[in-house]
Amino acid sequence: MTSKFRFTKKTLEALEPQKSRKRYYDTGVAGLIVEVYISGRIAYRVYKKVRGAKSATQVSIGTFPDLTIDQARSKARDIINEMALGINPNDKQQATENESIILNRVFDDYLKMKNLSPVTVRGYKQVVNTYLDKYKNKPLANLTEEVIKEIHSMITEGECENMRKPSKAQADLCMRVVRALFNFAKYEYRGYNNAIIFHENPVTILSHQRSWHNIERKNTYIRPHQLKGFMNTIILMREEFDLIKADFPSAVCDRVEMTLFTGLKKNELLRLPWKQVDIPGKAFHVSKKKMVYHLSCLLALI
Repeated sequence: MTSKFRFTKKTLEALEPQKSRKRYYDTGVAGLIVEVYISGRIAYRVYKKVRGAKSATQVSIGTFPDLTIDQARSKARDIINEMALGINPNDKQQATENESIILNRVFDDYLKMKNLSPVTVRGYKQVVNTYLDKYKNKPLANLTEEVIKEIHSMITEGECENMRKPSKAQADLCMRVVRALFNFAKYEYRGYNNAIIFHENPVTILSHQRSWHNIERKNTYIRPHQLKGFMNTIILMREEFDLIKADFPSAVCDRVEMTLFTGLKKNELLRLPWKQVDIPGKAFHVSKKKMVYHLSCLLALI
């Protein structure tokens, strides 16, 4: 069969799948084509140059027989008219999708593009899953100033589902995450002709109304003169836990002690592979680039 003919129900039904995808052109509307897939699926498309473009653009319309040929031709004419005016329908469709992009998609893209530590990522996920769960699959634009104020207030008062107690710190943290997502979305998802969709960040309403709690971070340190008493307490607690065979709290004492004398982060210590531990030599190393810690030397500091 020739690749150019007038589409009719009979001619399209007669198209058979080939070893590769095959394209056919309608002589009734220049620019309307169908592509027949190996699976037998027949898809309508417009294949034509947008005014001013160097190459042709392909725009999907639908599938046969879900769309009749008359419906496909009507849609094709509308698309071709837009292309003649220099409008790329694919860009227009993408802009429409960006306007209604959901929070979860923005959050996923944000995590992929930002170089965040595992601890930060885990904290952000906890915020989204705990406080923004019912908004995750809704458009980001649904988080208006009124919604922002409501969420911030509910977390502050401990009124969110599954919250055990009020938390001003968590309320501020949640809003900082939302603020970051809106700042990211402003430049990542544009409208047609690169127009900005998310002009305003609704979280700024909290600054305007002075609603931020601005909780200071805890800065509790063990002073040098307190170190001996601190270590004695750990030793006594561990002895008590060992007597009642409470392995977990005893192991916590070990972890606190090791963290204190090595300066390792919690996850570095808890995820330390056994292959990096030298029990006979009473030493371990974090990586080849970091120093080897000798336990005997550390214990001598106590």
